[in-house]
Amino acid sequence: MTKQAILAAFIKISSHASGESWYLRSTKDKKEFQHLKLDKSISRVLAEEDCNPSYKCHQVHFQTASDNESQSQSSFTVAGYGRIPKYCHDAIGAECDIEVCGVETLAMNALGADAWKFYMTGDIGDMIDHETVAGGTHMPPFPTMLDTDQFDSYQEYSFKDANGCYQIQFTTASEENSESQGEFSIDGYGFIPKSCHNKRGAKCTIQVCDADSLKIRALDDDGWRFTITGDVGTLIDFLTVPTGEHTAGFPTWMDTDQFDYYQRYEFVLHN
Repeated sequence: MTKQAILAAFIKISSHASGESWYLRSTKDKKEFQHLKLDKSISRVLAEEDCNPSYKCHQVHFQTASDNESQSQSSFTVAGYGRIPKYCHDAIGAECDIEVCGVETLAMNALGADAWKFYMTGDIGDMIDHETVAGGTHMPPFPTMLDTDQFDSYQEYSFKDANGCYQIQFTTASEENSESQGEFSIDGYGFIPKSCHNKRGAKCTIQVCDADSLKIRALDDDGWRFTITGDVGTLIDFLTVPTGEHTAGFPTWMDTDQFDYYQRYEFVLHN
């Protein structure tokens, strides 16, 4: 999908009598405007000619960040879907799922100046393109930000197969006390093998399938210091024990009494 095929700018015309709305856009090869009548409950902003039925559907999960002013009252669109529902982004911590069909990539446009700070999970791969407003700031994902006056106005991501399998390698750090005799588990996989973490420098590779993200849980208090490589991306969520310490980046720590007891990472396929 080329950016020319994406509706990056719109002129809205509303009929107060009928409650219907239209958008105008330039046609691809004529200097004239084409009317796109919108279903007011869906507000699709991608013409049927821009959708390719040979591309399958993908599941995308949005989560508004928890920082102050992360929410947005602006509008945002996804090619192949239309306007992202307001409830996905109008409150701090808001979450929603959408299904995007008929397009090769996830292409998002901001239509207003009220910035949105958010995470994405699901069938999302790497950011492959973006356009930052003049004098603005690009915030690499995740979280990332979209608007029309301070950050990116356009972002494009590859899709991945959320129901595929992912190769994950754990490496226990070499420093003293990095090893653990405790138990650690991964949602959708089970217990991480003891051989991955029972001595310093230990390494192992596991395959995690049919999961939308890598969710790791510590089950006792013997801390493990480790690095993850393979088909793993950004840390998107974590829970730290009360009065405990979160260790950002790798190597990180997990246990049930001093550090994080839960960590969640996005998957990123590396071909």
